[in-house]
Amino acid sequence: MKKLIQRDANVYGQLENDLRKRILMGTVDFSKPILGEIEFSKVYGVSRESVRKAISKLAGDGLLVRVKGKGTYIIPPGRRSPTQKLNPNKFSIIVIEPLINRDFTDYRDSFLESVTVYCGRNNIQMKCADADIDCSSVLKAYKDGEINGVIWDMPDEKHRAAIHSFAENHIPVVTTNRHVDGIPCVCPDFQTEIIDSVSLLKDLGHSDIALLNSASNEMPYLEREKAYFNIINSGKFYVKINLDCDLSGDIARLLQENPSALIVGGHALIKKTLDVIRSLKLRLREDISVICVNDCPAAYDNTPPVTVFAENRVKAGIKCAELLRETAHNPAIQTGTFKIKGDLIWRQSCGPALSPLKKRSSNF
Repeated sequence: MKKLIQRDANVYGQLENDLRKRILMGTVDFSKPILGEIEFSKVYGVSRESVRKAISKLAGDGLLVRVKGKGTYIIPPGRRSPTQKLNPNKFSIIVIEPLINRDFTDYRDSFLESVTVYCGRNNIQMKCADADIDCSSVLKAYKDGEINGVIWDMPDEKHRAAIHSFAENHIPVVTTNRHVDGIPCVCPDFQTEIIDSVSLLKDLGHSDIALLNSASNEMPYLEREKAYFNIINSGKFYVKINLDCDLSGDIARLLQENPSALIVGGHALIKKTLDVIRSLKLRLREDISVICVNDCPAAYDNTPPVTVFAENRVKAGIKCAELLRETAHNPAIQTGTFKIKGDLIWRQSCGPALSPLKKRSSNF
């Protein structure tokens, strides 16, 4: 129905108040752009200049956001922040990195380098911080307009409260590798890691394929477990290990079951696994084929080097930066998990399965 608005010097103010009321009442679909200037002009019987002024005022008040090439969207209530307005000419982010030992610095640095390159090419300012950062300082920086969002790389369970606090204060956040409810997450395709690794081993003639996995309830380990049981349909060669305990005994017991191939679920397990294999005088490739689902110095510096399913941390870094930028500017962005497929790097630790007559039987 056509609206009639009294024509006066402040006609755009009446249009603004009408739109504001509809937005605050929640009667407009947040996922779709609002009408354009021409449509509003026809519906309300006012000039495009008056429409433009009304939309600009509502955008300045944090109720609307213009998305280039897509239109103007209503910012959902949970994403509105009257204390911070985006500056289209400035975008700044904080990348929060996990506290890790030096064996995994390559893993961290490849991610940071890719985010740095993306930010440099897109005129984005970037700061780095450790996971023990004072979260109140992040909130203050956001309210003061110093940052526009946060990338949190591999947050632990203990960091969930801080991430939820950021979201509750309308700070755009993207995580990696660990899913936090309601927060966009970029992670490897953990199930494909197992599917492709098992496929390679089966092509080499292996049937007794073991998986050594962490007992953690975090997403990577649960996804790998799910994929393994979907393919193998047996728990005979599956072991979950508590990383806080001595790993050697559990690894040795698994190897005593004589699997012909072993998939190691992450770089936190590979060093100890290789130590146990050596202590049992097993030969990689000849006695047992091994694949690790992360690349790390313990894998590529080993003799022989270990076949890995390497996470593509470069692609993950770029995707995080893109997603954070879109999340900050576009209220229609979907939350959820964005999977990045890794690369299977075949090294010398994998070989064809031994025939039953040649299969080892007296190594233990």
